[in-house]
Amino acid sequence: MKIKRILKNLMYFAGWVFFKLVFSCFYRVKITGRRHFPKKGGVLIASNHLSMADPPLVGSCLWKPIHFMAKKELFRNPVMGWILKVVNSFPVNRGGTDMGAIRTVKKLLSEGDIVLIFPQGGRRSEDNFEVKSGIGMLSCWSQAPIVPCCIKNSHKMKSLKRLEVHFLEPVYPPEKYTQDSYDILTHKVALEMKEALARK
Repeated sequence: MKIKRILKNLMYFAGWVFFKLVFSCFYRVKITGRRHFPKKGGVLIASNHLSMADPPLVGSCLWKPIHFMAKKELFRNPVMGWILKVVNSFPVNRGGTDMGAIRTVKKLLSEGDIVLIFPQGGRRSEDNFEVKSGIGMLSCWSQAPIVPCCIKNSHKMKSLKRLEVHFLEPVYPPEKYTQDSYDILTHKVALEMKEALARK
């Protein structure tokens, strides 16, 4: 088990180095706001989602490994499923409330890990900012802060447009919360992301 974990960490690091070089050399990635990450404890990253490149792009911007959800259909292919697990991905059923995925997120956050979530529920255009309340619920349940993340140009990679990843100041959940708190927190995060994208 220990050897398996070491191999997984080595493969994650190899992937990190590869994408770090690609995004830095070919796309001149601009990164801001890494100082906003809390020094201790688990963190949720809430990011807009423009392309399949977004998870490795965000991951390559941070020195600490991240974990992220991927739709369960991607795990049906044995090879793809194995690769996704190696890079710290876990399946989620996007058709409803997936308690298994929620428990996984809570466990990761309680262990001080970083979990990347796309609150839009899937890839969206730059001007589509409809979000779901899941990120607010996860933050309240785990009492983990949310670091909003704004990605630019990852859907224009064929034209070699410069990539940008901007991390914003963390948003903390209320200690006492109701179901309405999930929507309030989610929309606060979404609004900050939308305003930041408009400014950048």
